[in-house]
Amino acid sequence: MYESLQENQGFIDDAKARGLDVLVYHDRSKGFMLLAGHPESIQVLGDILKDYEALTGTRRGAQ
Repeated sequence: MYESLQENQGFIDDAKARGLDVLVYHDRSKGFMLLAGHPESIQVLGDILKDYEALTGTRRGAQ
């Protein structure tokens, strides 16, 4: 993620304008990740993160 809220919002707005979905993920040990991609790819990534958290016992921080 960027340092400022304004930069993060710009990233999100740009991604949405290009028809991409955005995933914000919080890993307690590594911080936040802000990712953009095609809707199907973001869905697959979200599913992978859910499975990872189920296996490791961590709680999901994605939106």
